[in-house]
Amino acid sequence: MKILILTPGFPTQAASDKGYNGSEFLLAEASAYRQAGAQVTVLTPHAPGLPLREQLDDGVEVVRFRYFFPPRWQAIRDAGPIYSNSNMLIKFIQLPFFITAFFYSTGLHMLRNDIVHANWTPTALFALLFQRLFKTPVVLTYRGSDLRLLPRWLNRFITRQVSAVLDVWGETGWAKEQRNLFPGRYIKLPSISYSGNFDADIPSPSSNSEVHIAFISRLVTEGVDRMKGTTAVIPATKIAVNSFDRLIVDIVGDGTYRCVMEQNILELGLSSHVIMHGFQPDVFAYLSRSIAAIVSTGLSGSLREAALCKRLLIIPDIPEQNGDLWIHKENALLYKPCDPQSLAEAIIFAASYPAEAETIALKGHETVIKFVTSVEKGGPQYTSAFHKIIQELNQT
Repeated sequence: MKILILTPGFPTQAASDKGYNGSEFLLAEASAYRQAGAQVTVLTPHAPGLPLREQLDDGVEVVRFRYFFPPRWQAIRDAGPIYSNSNMLIKFIQLPFFITAFFYSTGLHMLRNDIVHANWTPTALFALLFQRLFKTPVVLTYRGSDLRLLPRWLNRFITRQVSAVLDVWGETGWAKEQRNLFPGRYIKLPSISYSGNFDADIPSPSSNSEVHIAFISRLVTEGVDRMKGTTAVIPATKIAVNSFDRLIVDIVGDGTYRCVMEQNILELGLSSHVIMHGFQPDVFAYLSRSIAAIVSTGLSGSLREAALCKRLLIIPDIPEQNGDLWIHKENALLYKPCDPQSLAEAIIFAASYPAEAETIALKGHETVIKFVTSVEKGGPQYTSAFHKIIQELNQT
């Protein structure tokens, strides 16, 4: 089986000092397909400093298409998330060229593959026309940011037209809501993560050292602040350091609200207690030194990454998002959305009671691994589902 993965960004083994322009879960999925015996090609936009073609150690081939000349001026795909508001003017100018290049490259590579796995709904849109022309099925994994950023009618059109939507979000309230809002053919599968992250150790806070807590999120507020805690984390830290002055909050992420957060840090005198790291492809480097992570609801990507590292999860208490998955002080700490005092209490608990925090973190880990699998186990599950989809389309 030949699988084409479409994605706006993907990790690199070359030029790693420039950042790998992607997320761990994308590489984990590609590696899983390859280990299951598939021939895997990843198609993604080129970024300055990265190779146009790259053969990863496990045999996955990464192809990066150019969309503007000279290549050093390309700005849509850079070291940050593709939805970043940096360099908006040049991004707007380059957008037609980007769309044309992505569309052309997708069609060219779909001719050579048996199935397409599109990550985020816009990439599936590029492939839908060729699905009909070439009878090459397109399966989609939406990731959350695409559903928020694109019009609902467009996402609904995409989920209806693809051959299948890979449902990797478990039975959270959020997942159930999205299935109702965006109807399509859903196939339930576990999400795939590197098995090495399943066995991470939790560091115990030392009385002679700083205690780190990670805040991992896209730094935006419009319509999602309740789920992310973006406006609450800075004032919550101010409250918490009054009780625990060795606290350091590492904020990992970027977005339109970053400037406001940086100003709040200065105004509240928190420069020695809050560190803004910006967008970082490798969040595990920050989770490894943290005793807990403030993450989004349900089974969000940041939540799963933190849970796989066995970090204590600090989550907004939103039943319609979380469903029955998370129970306060059993497998996570829940706080009132947009409430700095409630979030501060959770932070203080995590820092002050390491033994209890570790017990809750392990329960959170056990909860998440019900919906997450390793590369070795996930590959055969996904490729088996892909075989069935290919056969069905060929019979129509």
